Amino acid sequence: MKTLNKIVLLSPGMDDTHSGPDPGWIEKLGTNLNLVLKKYTGDSLITITAEYKEAADLLNKQVFLFIVMHESYSSATKYMKFLEKISADDDLKVGYLVRIDSSVRIAGKVPEPVVNASSIDLFESSKDQVEGTWLDDESQVYWSRLLDLAAEVKAISESTVDKTEKSSDKNIYLAQAAADMGRNRDIIKRELLEYGFKVFPDTDLRIYKANLKSEVQKLTNRSRLVIHLLGNAYGESMKESGNSLAEVQIQYITEYLEAIENDPVHAEKEINRLVWIDPEFNPVDSQQEELINQLKRNIEKLHRTEIIQTPLELFKTLVVKRLRQDVSGVSMPEADDSSEGGFIYVIHSPDDQQEATELAEGLSRGGLRTGMLDYGRKQKHLLNDHKSYLRSCDSALIYYGNPNRPWLRSKVMDLLKAPGLGRVQSLTARQILAGKKDELEDFSLPGEINITKETDMSKAVSQLLETLKQ
Repeated sequence: MKTLNKIVLLSPGMDDTHSGPDPGWIEKLGTNLNLVLKKYTGDSLITITAEYKEAADLLNKQVFLFIVMHESYSSATKYMKFLEKISADDDLKVGYLVRIDSSVRIAGKVPEPVVNASSIDLFESSKDQVEGTWLDDESQVYWSRLLDLAAEVKAISESTVDKTEKSSDKNIYLAQAAADMGRNRDIIKRELLEYGFKVFPDTDLRIYKANLKSEVQKLTNRSRLVIHLLGNAYGESMKESGNSLAEVQIQYITEYLEAIENDPVHAEKEINRLVWIDPEFNPVDSQQEELINQLKRNIEKLHRTEIIQTPLELFKTLVVKRLRQDVSGVSMPEADDSSEGGFIYVIHSPDDQQEATELAEGLSRGGLRTGMLDYGRKQKHLLNDHKSYLRSCDSALIYYGNPNRPWLRSKVMDLLKAPGLGRVQSLTARQILAGKKDELEDFSLPGEINITKETDMSKAVSQLLETLKQ
């Protein structure tokens, strides 16, 4: 049941002086966010400024409020005064607040509840930039962040989590990562939000500076699972420590886990950590290489920690499986239950990328988790990814569109040889979806591999959902 009935985007008025995003950027942000919300949640967005006469009507617990922030807003007098009203007496007067930050630092003298609110970055920065540059709608990251906002709206406004239960069961610490892992973090965060979890950190950790260690360990203490994502880049070093934010979080959380492991009072606390390393790891600097090597060398000394180096889709499946164990009050997919279909590996050729993607998305909307090869990766890694999927999936589905029987025969043989890859259980289902260009009338197949012949993709998805969920 919805607990919030109005979604509002608030920004400074025309008579507020600042050097932040211009009105055109904010207007376009409102239009685009409204588009995403309508498609994703069915809700509409109200866009207003601080000079709006009825702005005070926002001060009620049924409002989900987005506020645009920029470092220069300190001079936006009316806007700053309104932010003080939102958080008078250090208590938010709205149901839920999310900052949309358009610069590295937010304005000074911002009320504490606004500083501590959940936030999302809509800027890009480099070492040479102080404020950063706000993103525009030609950026893929821009749209990814809007989807994150929509996911957060949906998770909060339609939450069915029982607030009387232990909050740590619903909290996940998804460590902030280097820029090359930003998109992967966005993907995982969005899925966790959709399943009803709270994701920490929900503010930019860089604002804490001297208090960073206490903030990281406080959020870790409130969580039941910690996830680190490590790619090829080390990330920008922080002035305070000389280390990247990603490494600092690893260090502080390692110290926390060691402390509770050695404390009889807290040793029973349920918390574990997963460190994901890109299987195509090719460090761009020596610091990242040393960090990864150090983690692998010391893995036996790291309490409650597991290092995983698989394709991201398989890692997401593992995360879901871990979280489904003894977690109540959260709607999680039955990813490891063969009666519900489990994880489906969609096998396709590069020529069938568009149709196979459409197929996988249709199966995902039907409640199945799917994985596909990313042909943008280097060739030497594709075979390893293919074997990993065959070893870990519950069922395999070959999409056969453009005629290429030698390719098809090789994939059928791969399915037959899958037990030799170290599978623990047999594949639940082995299917081929044949397109209209070759119906395979004279193609010989083992009896345990079935063919579905359907040219209409929506009908094919419906048939396969029924088959794969049996």
